[in-house]
Amino acid sequence: MKPADLLVITSYPLQGQTHGKGTVGIASYAKNTVNGIQNSKFKVQSLKIVVLAEQLNNKKEIYQEEGIEVKRVWKRKSFFVYLSLLKEIYFSKTENILLEFELSMFGGMLSVIQFPLFLLLTKLFKKRVIIVFHQVISDIKDFNGYLGTPRGGLKAILYNFLIGSFYGMALNFSYKAVVFDEFLKEKLVYFGNPNKITVIPHGVEDQFKVQSSKFKVKNEEERRILGIKENEFVILCFGFIAGYKGTDWIVNQFKVQSSKLKVKLIIAGGENPNHVNNKIYMDYVEKIKQEAESSNGQIIVTGFVKEEKIPLYFKASDLVVFPYKTLMSASGPLSLAFSFGKPFLVSEKMRDIFKTKDLYKLLTKHKLKEDELIFSFENQSLEEKIKSFQNRDFLLKVENLSKDLAKTRSFEKIGEEYVSVLFSDGSCHSSAPKFTHFANKRGDPFWGAPTRVTHQDEV
Repeated sequence: MKPADLLVITSYPLQGQTHGKGTVGIASYAKNTVNGIQNSKFKVQSLKIVVLAEQLNNKKEIYQEEGIEVKRVWKRKSFFVYLSLLKEIYFSKTENILLEFELSMFGGMLSVIQFPLFLLLTKLFKKRVIIVFHQVISDIKDFNGYLGTPRGGLKAILYNFLIGSFYGMALNFSYKAVVFDEFLKEKLVYFGNPNKITVIPHGVEDQFKVQSSKFKVKNEEERRILGIKENEFVILCFGFIAGYKGTDWIVNQFKVQSSKLKVKLIIAGGENPNHVNNKIYMDYVEKIKQEAESSNGQIIVTGFVKEEKIPLYFKASDLVVFPYKTLMSASGPLSLAFSFGKPFLVSEKMRDIFKTKDLYKLLTKHKLKEDELIFSFENQSLEEKIKSFQNRDFLLKVENLSKDLAKTRSFEKIGEEYVSVLFSDGSCHSSAPKFTHFANKRGDPFWGAPTRVTHQDEV
Protein backbone atom coordinates (compact mmCIF):
# COMPACT_ATOMS: atom_id res chain seq x y z
CA MET A 1 0.00 0.00 0.00
CA LYS A 2 1.31 3.41 -0.99
CA PRO A 3 2.21 5.56 2.06
CA ALA A 4 0.38 8.85 2.57
CA ASP A 5 1.74 12.01 0.95
CA LEU A 6 -0.45 14.22 3.13
CA LEU A 7 -1.92 13.67 6.57
CA VAL A 8 -4.93 15.82 7.45
CA ILE A 9 -5.86 16.14 11.12
CA THR A 10 -9.40 17.39 11.53
CA SER A 11 -12.94 16.85 12.64
CA TYR A 12 -14.68 15.12 9.73
CA PRO A 13 -18.34 14.43 8.86
CA LEU A 14 -19.93 11.00 8.70
CA GLN A 15 -19.28 8.96 5.58
CA GLY A 16 -21.46 10.16 2.72
CA GLN A 17 -22.19 13.53 4.39
CA THR A 18 -20.69 17.00 4.26
CA HIS A 19 -22.85 18.84 6.79
CA GLY A 20 -23.91 16.47 9.56
CA LYS A 21 -25.23 16.53 13.09
CA GLY A 22 -22.60 15.90 15.76
CA THR A 23 -19.83 17.80 13.98
CA VAL A 24 -19.36 21.56 13.58
CA GLY A 25 -18.40 23.71 10.60
CA ILE A 26 -14.74 22.77 10.64
CA ALA A 27 -15.70 19.23 9.53
CA SER A 28 -17.54 20.29 6.38
CA TYR A 29 -14.81 22.82 5.57
CA ALA A 30 -12.12 20.16 5.94
CA LYS A 31 -13.91 17.71 3.65
CA ASN A 32 -14.44 20.34 0.98
CA THR A 33 -10.80 21.45 1.26
CA VAL A 34 -9.44 17.91 0.96
CA ASN A 35 -11.59 17.33 -2.11
CA GLY A 36 -10.44 20.68 -3.50
CA ILE A 37 -6.78 19.69 -3.08
CA GLN A 38 -7.40 16.33 -4.71
CA ASN A 39 -9.37 17.83 -7.62
CA SER A 40 -7.13 20.84 -8.16
CA LYS A 41 -6.23 21.37 -11.80
CA PHE A 42 -2.62 21.61 -10.62
CA LYS A 43 -2.38 17.92 -9.86
CA VAL A 44 0.13 16.47 -7.46
CA GLN A 45 1.36 13.24 -8.97
CA SER A 46 -0.17 10.14 -7.33
CA LEU A 47 -1.11 12.13 -4.24
CA LYS A 48 -2.43 10.00 -1.40
CA ILE A 49 -4.35 11.82 1.34
CA VAL A 50 -5.09 10.24 4.72
CA VAL A 51 -7.49 12.00 7.08
CA LEU A 52 -6.97 11.40 10.81
CA ALA A 53 -10.46 12.16 12.11
CA GLU A 54 -12.29 11.97 15.40
CA GLN A 55 -14.30 8.92 16.41
CA LEU A 56 -18.05 9.41 16.03
CA ASN A 57 -20.31 7.45 18.37
CA ASN A 58 -17.13 6.10 20.06
CA LYS A 59 -16.42 4.02 16.98
CA LYS A 60 -12.98 3.44 15.45
CA GLU A 61 -13.08 2.80 11.74
CA ILE A 62 -11.09 3.06 8.52
CA TYR A 63 -12.71 3.56 5.13
CA GLN A 64 -12.16 4.99 1.66
CA GLU A 65 -14.33 7.84 0.45
CA GLU A 66 -13.91 9.55 -2.92
CA GLY A 67 -10.30 8.35 -3.16
CA ILE A 68 -9.40 9.59 0.33
CA GLU A 69 -8.57 7.29 3.25
CA VAL A 70 -10.35 8.25 6.48
CA LYS A 71 -9.06 6.85 9.76
CA ARG A 72 -11.15 7.68 12.83
CA VAL A 73 -8.43 7.33 15.45
CA TRP A 74 -8.83 10.05 18.07
CA LYS A 75 -11.52 10.66 20.64
CA ARG A 76 -12.64 14.15 21.58
CA LYS A 77 -12.20 15.06 25.28
CA SER A 78 -9.96 12.04 25.83
CA PHE A 79 -6.81 12.55 27.90
CA PHE A 80 -5.01 10.45 25.29
CA VAL A 81 -6.26 12.36 22.23
CA TYR A 82 -2.79 13.59 21.24
CA LEU A 83 -1.11 10.25 21.98
CA SER A 84 -3.49 8.62 19.47
CA LEU A 85 -2.46 11.16 16.85
CA LEU A 86 1.27 11.02 17.65
CA LYS A 87 1.24 7.27 17.15
CA GLU A 88 -0.17 7.67 13.64
CA ILE A 89 2.18 10.55 12.84
CA TYR A 90 5.32 8.78 14.11
CA PHE A 91 4.73 5.71 11.92
CA SER A 92 3.73 7.72 8.85
CA LYS A 93 6.43 8.33 6.24
CA THR A 94 5.01 11.65 5.08
CA GLU A 95 6.45 14.93 6.27
CA ASN A 96 3.37 16.95 5.33
CA ILE A 97 0.56 17.50 7.82
CA LEU A 98 -2.41 19.82 7.31
CA LEU A 99 -4.04 20.52 10.67
CA GLU A 100 -7.47 22.16 10.76
CA PHE A 101 -7.73 23.78 14.19
CA GLU A 102 -10.37 25.44 16.31
CA LEU A 103 -10.14 25.83 20.07
CA SER A 104 -12.77 23.30 21.11
CA MET A 105 -12.06 20.68 18.44
CA PHE A 106 -10.07 18.27 20.63
CA GLY A 107 -11.91 18.99 23.89
CA GLY A 108 -11.85 21.55 26.68
CA MET A 109 -9.18 23.76 28.23
CA LEU A 110 -6.82 20.85 28.97
CA SER A 111 -6.59 19.97 25.27
CA VAL A 112 -5.80 23.61 24.41
CA ILE A 113 -2.99 23.70 27.01
CA GLN A 114 -1.51 20.45 25.66
CA PHE A 115 -1.72 21.51 22.00
CA PRO A 116 1.64 23.38 21.79
CA LEU A 117 3.42 20.36 23.27
CA PHE A 118 1.79 18.20 20.63
CA LEU A 119 3.11 20.53 17.92
CA LEU A 120 6.59 20.51 19.45
CA LEU A 121 6.67 16.69 19.35
CA THR A 122 5.58 16.65 15.70
CA LYS A 123 8.43 19.04 14.96
CA LEU A 124 10.86 16.72 16.74
CA PHE A 125 9.51 13.94 14.50
CA LYS A 126 10.69 16.13 11.57
CA LYS A 127 7.16 16.76 10.34
CA ARG A 128 5.98 19.93 8.64
CA VAL A 129 2.67 21.02 10.17
CA ILE A 130 0.60 23.62 8.36
CA ILE A 131 -2.07 24.86 10.79
CA VAL A 132 -5.31 26.30 9.49
CA PHE A 133 -6.49 28.61 12.27
CA HIS A 134 -10.27 28.75 12.09
CA GLN A 135 -10.25 31.39 14.83
CA VAL A 136 -7.87 34.03 16.06
CA ILE A 137 -8.76 35.47 19.48
CA SER A 138 -6.75 38.47 20.62
CA ASP A 139 -8.76 39.67 23.62
CA ILE A 140 -10.96 37.47 25.82
CA LYS A 141 -13.10 40.51 26.71
CA ASP A 142 -14.47 40.48 23.16
CA PHE A 143 -16.54 37.45 24.17
CA ASN A 144 -18.39 39.69 26.64
CA GLY A 145 -18.95 36.81 29.08
CA TYR A 146 -19.99 34.27 26.42
CA LEU A 147 -19.63 30.71 27.78
CA GLY A 148 -18.66 32.17 31.16
CA THR A 149 -15.48 33.90 29.95
CA PRO A 150 -14.26 36.86 32.07
CA ARG A 151 -15.46 40.34 31.13
CA GLY A 152 -12.44 42.11 32.65
CA GLY A 153 -10.12 42.35 35.65
CA LEU A 154 -7.09 40.26 36.54
CA LYS A 155 -8.71 37.09 35.25
CA ALA A 156 -9.08 38.62 31.78
CA ILE A 157 -5.45 39.78 31.87
CA LEU A 158 -4.33 36.24 32.73
CA TYR A 159 -6.47 34.77 29.95
CA ASN A 160 -4.98 37.20 27.42
CA PHE A 161 -1.44 36.33 28.53
CA LEU A 162 -2.22 32.64 28.03
CA ILE A 163 -3.81 33.35 24.64
CA GLY A 164 -0.69 35.20 23.51
CA SER A 165 1.56 32.40 24.76
CA PHE A 166 -0.58 29.82 23.01
CA TYR A 167 -0.47 31.49 19.59
CA GLY A 168 3.22 32.32 19.97
CA MET A 169 4.17 28.68 20.64
CA ALA A 170 1.79 27.35 17.98
CA LEU A 171 3.36 29.58 15.32
CA ASN A 172 6.89 28.78 16.49
CA PHE A 173 6.39 24.99 16.42
CA SER A 174 4.46 24.88 13.13
CA TYR A 175 5.89 25.10 9.61
CA LYS A 176 3.28 27.50 8.24
CA ALA A 177 -0.11 28.93 9.19
CA VAL A 178 -3.22 29.67 7.14
CA VAL A 179 -6.05 32.05 7.98
CA PHE A 180 -9.17 32.95 5.98
CA ASP A 181 -9.09 36.74 5.99
CA GLU A 182 -6.58 39.57 5.93
CA PHE A 183 -7.87 40.91 9.25
CA LEU A 184 -7.08 37.54 10.88
CA LYS A 185 -3.53 37.74 9.62
CA GLU A 186 -3.24 41.26 11.01
CA LYS A 187 -4.16 39.88 14.43
CA LEU A 188 -2.03 36.74 14.23
CA VAL A 189 1.20 38.51 13.23
CA TYR A 190 1.23 40.12 16.67
CA PHE A 191 2.15 36.69 18.10
CA GLY A 192 4.78 35.47 15.65
CA ASN A 193 6.58 35.51 12.31
CA PRO A 194 4.35 37.15 9.64
CA ASN A 195 6.23 35.32 6.86
CA LYS A 196 4.77 32.06 8.11
CA ILE A 197 1.18 33.24 7.68
CA THR A 198 -0.79 32.96 4.42
CA VAL A 199 -4.32 34.16 3.69
CA ILE A 200 -6.53 31.73 1.78
CA PRO A 201 -10.19 32.81 1.70
CA HIS A 202 -12.87 30.49 3.03
CA GLY A 203 -14.03 28.27 0.17
CA VAL A 204 -17.52 28.16 -1.34
CA GLU A 205 -19.26 24.89 -2.13
CA ASP A 206 -20.16 24.22 -5.75
CA GLN A 207 -22.75 21.59 -4.82
CA PHE A 208 -25.11 24.20 -3.39
CA LYS A 209 -24.57 26.86 -6.03
CA VAL A 210 -27.85 28.31 -7.27
CA GLN A 211 -28.30 29.56 -10.82
CA SER A 212 -31.33 31.71 -10.01
CA SER A 213 -32.96 33.77 -12.72
CA LYS A 214 -31.95 37.39 -13.12
CA PHE A 215 -35.63 38.31 -12.79
CA LYS A 216 -36.55 36.02 -9.89
CA VAL A 217 -35.05 36.55 -6.46
CA LYS A 218 -37.60 34.50 -4.55
CA ASN A 219 -37.95 30.73 -4.94
CA GLU A 220 -41.69 30.19 -4.73
CA GLU A 221 -41.71 26.42 -4.17
CA GLU A 222 -39.42 26.58 -1.14
CA ARG A 223 -41.46 29.44 0.32
CA ARG A 224 -44.66 27.46 -0.12
CA ILE A 225 -43.16 24.45 1.70
CA LEU A 226 -42.19 26.69 4.65
CA GLY A 227 -45.56 28.43 4.72
CA ILE A 228 -44.16 31.85 3.82
CA LYS A 229 -46.62 34.35 2.41
CA GLU A 230 -46.03 35.85 -1.01
CA ASN A 231 -45.50 39.39 0.28
CA GLU A 232 -43.31 38.46 3.28
CA PHE A 233 -39.68 39.55 3.26
CA VAL A 234 -37.65 36.75 4.83
CA ILE A 235 -34.43 37.28 6.80
CA LEU A 236 -32.24 34.23 7.40
CA CYS A 237 -29.67 33.76 10.18
CA PHE A 238 -27.97 30.43 9.54
CA GLY A 239 -25.71 28.37 11.80
CA PHE A 240 -25.40 27.31 15.43
CA ILE A 241 -26.98 29.66 17.94
CA ALA A 242 -24.31 31.67 19.77
CA GLY A 243 -23.99 34.84 21.80
CA TYR A 244 -21.04 36.15 19.80
CA LYS A 245 -23.15 35.80 16.66
CA GLY A 246 -25.69 38.23 18.09
CA THR A 247 -28.61 35.80 17.94
CA ASP A 248 -30.22 37.30 21.05
CA TRP A 249 -29.73 40.84 19.72
CA ILE A 250 -31.54 40.29 16.43
CA VAL A 251 -34.35 38.40 18.17
CA ASN A 252 -34.81 41.37 20.48
CA GLN A 253 -34.79 43.78 17.51
CA PHE A 254 -37.62 41.87 15.90
CA LYS A 255 -39.64 41.90 19.11
CA VAL A 256 -39.16 45.62 19.74
CA GLN A 257 -39.64 46.76 16.13
CA SER A 258 -41.96 44.07 14.81
CA SER A 259 -44.50 46.55 13.44
CA LYS A 260 -41.80 48.55 11.64
CA LEU A 261 -39.67 45.77 10.14
CA LYS A 262 -42.59 43.84 8.56
CA VAL A 263 -40.37 40.85 7.90
CA LYS A 264 -40.05 37.26 9.06
CA LEU A 265 -36.87 36.05 10.79
CA ILE A 266 -35.74 32.44 10.41
CA ILE A 267 -32.95 31.28 12.72
CA ALA A 268 -31.90 28.10 10.91
CA GLY A 269 -29.79 26.32 13.50
CA GLY A 270 -29.71 24.83 16.97
CA GLU A 271 -27.25 24.31 19.77
CA ASN A 272 -23.55 23.79 19.13
CA PRO A 273 -22.70 20.15 20.00
CA ASN A 274 -19.39 21.28 21.53
CA HIS A 275 -21.23 23.17 24.27
CA VAL A 276 -24.30 21.09 25.14
CA ASN A 277 -22.85 20.42 28.60
CA ASN A 278 -22.36 24.12 29.34
CA LYS A 279 -25.34 25.32 31.41
CA ILE A 280 -24.78 29.00 30.66
CA TYR A 281 -24.86 28.26 26.93
CA MET A 282 -27.89 25.95 27.06
CA ASP A 283 -29.85 28.49 29.12
CA TYR A 284 -29.04 31.06 26.44
CA VAL A 285 -30.33 28.76 23.66
CA GLU A 286 -33.50 28.00 25.61
CA LYS A 287 -34.25 31.69 26.06
CA ILE A 288 -33.90 32.24 22.28
CA LYS A 289 -36.39 29.43 21.64
CA GLN A 290 -38.86 30.85 24.15
CA GLU A 291 -38.69 34.29 22.56
CA ALA A 292 -39.42 32.73 19.16
CA GLU A 293 -42.40 30.78 20.49
CA SER A 294 -43.97 33.98 21.83
CA SER A 295 -43.50 35.95 18.57
CA ASN A 296 -46.72 34.76 16.84
CA GLY A 297 -44.74 33.17 14.01
CA GLN A 298 -42.64 36.23 13.19
CA ILE A 299 -39.50 34.48 14.51
CA ILE A 300 -38.82 30.82 13.73
CA VAL A 301 -36.06 28.69 15.27
CA THR A 302 -35.65 25.50 13.25
CA GLY A 303 -33.15 23.58 15.36
CA PHE A 304 -30.36 21.69 13.60
CA VAL A 305 -30.82 21.76 9.81
CA LYS A 306 -30.12 18.48 8.02
CA GLU A 307 -27.83 18.68 5.02
CA GLU A 308 -30.58 17.95 2.51
CA LYS A 309 -32.68 20.82 3.88
CA ILE A 310 -29.99 23.51 3.78
CA PRO A 311 -31.01 24.60 0.24
CA LEU A 312 -34.64 24.91 1.37
CA TYR A 313 -33.93 27.74 3.82
CA PHE A 314 -31.45 29.62 1.67
CA LYS A 315 -33.66 29.52 -1.42
CA ALA A 316 -36.72 30.65 0.54
CA SER A 317 -34.95 33.66 2.06
CA ASP A 318 -34.62 37.14 0.61
CA LEU A 319 -31.62 38.30 2.66
CA VAL A 320 -29.04 36.58 4.89
CA VAL A 321 -28.09 38.68 7.93
CA PHE A 322 -25.03 38.29 10.18
CA PRO A 323 -25.49 40.26 13.45
CA TYR A 324 -22.13 39.16 14.86
CA LYS A 325 -21.00 41.01 17.98
CA THR A 326 -17.39 39.92 17.63
CA LEU A 327 -15.28 38.69 14.73
CA MET A 328 -12.76 35.98 15.40
CA SER A 329 -12.95 33.97 12.17
CA ALA A 330 -14.38 33.77 8.70
CA SER A 331 -18.05 32.85 8.73
CA GLY A 332 -18.90 29.47 7.24
CA PRO A 333 -22.58 30.49 6.88
CA LEU A 334 -21.47 33.59 4.93
CA SER A 335 -19.70 31.29 2.47
CA LEU A 336 -22.92 29.28 2.18
CA ALA A 337 -24.76 32.50 1.36
CA PHE A 338 -22.26 33.06 -1.47
CA SER A 339 -22.80 29.48 -2.58
CA PHE A 340 -26.51 30.14 -3.05
CA GLY A 341 -25.93 33.57 -4.57
CA LYS A 342 -27.87 35.27 -1.77
CA PRO A 343 -27.74 38.96 -0.84
CA PHE A 344 -26.08 39.50 2.54
CA LEU A 345 -25.91 42.13 5.29
CA VAL A 346 -23.32 42.13 8.09
CA SER A 347 -22.85 43.94 11.39
CA GLU A 348 -20.28 46.70 11.92
CA LYS A 349 -18.15 44.20 13.84
CA MET A 350 -17.64 42.32 10.55
CA ARG A 351 -16.41 45.34 8.60
CA ASP A 352 -12.91 43.91 8.36
CA ILE A 353 -14.04 41.12 6.01
CA PHE A 354 -13.94 43.75 3.24
CA LYS A 355 -10.16 44.02 3.63
CA THR A 356 -9.69 40.74 1.73
CA LYS A 357 -8.57 41.69 -1.74
CA ASP A 358 -11.02 39.70 -3.87
CA LEU A 359 -14.07 41.06 -2.02
CA TYR A 360 -12.74 44.61 -2.17
CA LYS A 361 -12.25 44.37 -5.96
CA LEU A 362 -15.71 42.90 -6.54
CA LEU A 363 -17.36 45.71 -4.59
CA THR A 364 -15.83 48.14 -7.07
CA LYS A 365 -16.93 46.00 -10.03
CA HIS A 366 -20.57 46.02 -8.87
CA LYS A 367 -20.48 49.71 -7.87
CA LEU A 368 -21.22 48.95 -4.24
CA LYS A 369 -19.85 50.53 -1.07
CA GLU A 370 -19.11 48.47 2.01
CA ASP A 371 -21.26 50.78 4.14
CA GLU A 372 -24.28 49.69 2.08
CA LEU A 373 -23.75 46.13 3.33
CA ILE A 374 -23.10 47.00 6.99
CA PHE A 375 -25.46 47.94 9.82
CA SER A 376 -24.66 49.23 13.30
CA PHE A 377 -26.13 48.14 16.63
CA GLU A 378 -27.46 51.63 17.34
CA ASN A 379 -30.59 53.60 16.47
CA GLN A 380 -32.60 52.30 13.51
CA SER A 381 -29.66 51.09 11.41
CA LEU A 382 -30.88 47.51 10.87
CA GLU A 383 -34.38 48.68 9.99
CA GLU A 384 -33.05 51.20 7.46
CA LYS A 385 -30.70 48.68 5.81
CA ILE A 386 -33.48 46.08 5.53
CA LYS A 387 -35.62 48.69 3.75
CA SER A 388 -32.80 49.32 1.25
CA PHE A 389 -32.68 45.59 0.46
CA GLN A 390 -36.42 45.62 -0.22
CA ASN A 391 -35.54 47.66 -3.29
CA ARG A 392 -35.45 45.08 -6.08
CA ASP A 393 -32.61 46.67 -8.08
CA PHE A 394 -30.32 46.93 -5.06
CA LEU A 395 -31.16 43.38 -3.97
CA LEU A 396 -30.19 42.03 -7.39
CA LYS A 397 -26.95 44.02 -7.39
CA VAL A 398 -25.84 42.40 -4.10
CA GLU A 399 -27.02 39.02 -5.34
CA ASN A 400 -24.69 39.33 -8.34
CA LEU A 401 -21.81 40.25 -6.01
CA SER A 402 -22.50 37.09 -4.02
CA LYS A 403 -22.51 34.96 -7.18
CA ASP A 404 -19.17 36.38 -8.30
CA LEU A 405 -17.66 35.61 -4.88
CA ALA A 406 -18.88 32.03 -5.23
CA LYS A 407 -16.93 31.69 -8.49
CA THR A 408 -13.81 33.38 -7.10
CA ARG A 409 -13.75 31.24 -3.95
CA SER A 410 -14.80 27.84 -5.27
CA PHE A 411 -13.12 25.01 -3.39
CA GLU A 412 -11.39 23.92 -6.59
CA LYS A 413 -9.61 27.29 -6.71
CA ILE A 414 -9.00 27.22 -2.96
CA GLY A 415 -7.52 23.72 -3.43
CA GLU A 416 -4.98 25.24 -5.83
CA GLU A 417 -3.96 27.69 -3.11
CA TYR A 418 -3.45 24.85 -0.64
CA VAL A 419 -1.40 22.85 -3.16
CA SER A 420 0.88 25.85 -3.48
CA VAL A 421 1.32 26.20 0.29
CA LEU A 422 1.80 22.48 0.88
CA PHE A 423 4.01 21.47 -2.05
CA SER A 424 5.55 24.59 -3.60
CA ASP A 425 9.02 23.44 -2.48
CA GLY A 426 8.76 20.37 -4.71
CA SER A 427 7.73 17.78 -2.13
CA CYS A 428 5.51 15.08 -3.63
CA HIS A 429 6.78 16.12 -7.07
CA SER A 430 4.13 18.79 -7.32
CA SER A 431 3.51 20.22 -10.77
CA ALA A 432 1.77 23.20 -9.22
CA PRO A 433 3.21 26.63 -9.86
CA LYS A 434 3.47 29.19 -7.12
CA PHE A 435 0.34 31.28 -6.81
CA THR A 436 -0.25 34.87 -5.91
CA HIS A 437 -2.43 34.57 -2.82
CA PHE A 438 -5.19 36.96 -1.92
CA ALA A 439 -3.13 37.99 1.10
CA ASN A 440 -1.27 41.24 1.50
CA LYS A 441 2.38 40.36 0.97
CA ARG A 442 3.94 43.17 2.99
CA GLY A 443 4.30 40.98 6.06
CA ASP A 444 4.22 43.93 8.44
CA PRO A 445 2.16 43.82 11.63
CA PHE A 446 -0.95 45.95 11.69
CA TRP A 447 -0.36 47.17 15.21
CA GLY A 448 -3.28 49.56 15.19
CA ALA A 449 -5.88 46.98 14.18
CA PRO A 450 -9.07 47.06 16.27
CA THR A 451 -9.22 44.15 18.69
CA ARG A 452 -11.75 41.60 17.56
CA VAL A 453 -12.04 37.93 17.78
CA THR A 454 -14.82 32.83 14.39
CA HIS A 455 -16.24 27.96 11.24
CA GLN A 456 -14.86 29.09 11.03
CA ASP A 457 -17.14 30.41 13.37
CA GLU A 458 -18.00 27.59 15.68
CA VAL A 459 -16.63 28.27 19.16
